[in-house]
Amino acid sequence: MKKLFESVTHNCQQHLLVQKEELALLCEKAIHVLETYSQDIRPCSDFEGVPGGLLDFTKVQKKPVIIVPDLHARPDFIPNLFNCDITFSDCSGKIFKLLEEDRIRIVLVGDILHSEKRQKERWIAASKDYINGNPCGKAMQEEMIEGLGTLMQVMTGICMFPSNFFCLKGNHENIKNELGNGNYPFKKFAFEGEMTYRFMQEWYGDSVVESVSRYEKLLPLACFHHKGIISHAEPLKAYSQKQIINGMTDDSIIEGLTWTANDEAECTSVEKMLSSFGSDAFYTGGHRVICDDYALRQNGRYIQIHNPQKENILFVPVDEDLDLNKHIISVIPGDKK
Repeated sequence: MKKLFESVTHNCQQHLLVQKEELALLCEKAIHVLETYSQDIRPCSDFEGVPGGLLDFTKVQKKPVIIVPDLHARPDFIPNLFNCDITFSDCSGKIFKLLEEDRIRIVLVGDILHSEKRQKERWIAASKDYINGNPCGKAMQEEMIEGLGTLMQVMTGICMFPSNFFCLKGNHENIKNELGNGNYPFKKFAFEGEMTYRFMQEWYGDSVVESVSRYEKLLPLACFHHKGIISHAEPLKAYSQKQIINGMTDDSIIEGLTWTANDEAECTSVEKMLSSFGSDAFYTGGHRVICDDYALRQNGRYIQIHNPQKENILFVPVDEDLDLNKHIISVIPGDKK
């Protein structure tokens, strides 16, 4: 798996698309991991054959948690994360080594595909090709090299470290660009969702698209850890643990944890959730772009960490209080933030 991760990263650097067979095989391996999580970490839903929507780390060994914001087709982020050396009182060393030694957990908040504003001009160029009947033009190939490379890195991490590397569902985990199941078709600078779906159909075929979609729909919706809760977006409403555990088939809960815009959530949703979960700490998410290292909402209880201009992570210690000025760090080599 480590060799596959290095191969995928190398292909991105060489501007090569991932091979159909590699993507299909890795999807199936990641699906297997998502379907076989221990009930101690992913409590079962009440519905047969439907996984629970909540990761719960509070009933297993406490470890520091690293929260990773939206990736959005940045294939350098995960390699930089793995190679980053951290120095904290309860956890020091290279992050990849800490994962190998079972000393740390990583939770990604989702949104792996679509480069968004970072490659606005590329999206515009790709949309011109698309309108002219070419869904697999050069610009779109470049987009998918980065997007699928990043997705492959994430799935490889899930397979390498099934007990310590996790990804939540974001609103961009919608490879079919579908309406329903808590999803909405996506477009911002072009027809990004539709264009990605068409590219995948043309280049990789429907069977691979189906595998990616299955993988996406198995991703958990939220995570409960020793210092709080994580979901992709600010929670629209105050959901109970039971609601989230059973939320994989509830469109409103999926949408409420992945699509919520700023100032759209109920003003006490975070405080109520933290209280009902038995946590007096904080709630973390990405989804909406911020300009600094973090932004606080809901009376400081909700922390947004998605700055696409940076490669920041939030380190959540076990044995000390969270200090955002200390525990938000950059994983870019030589960057002191």
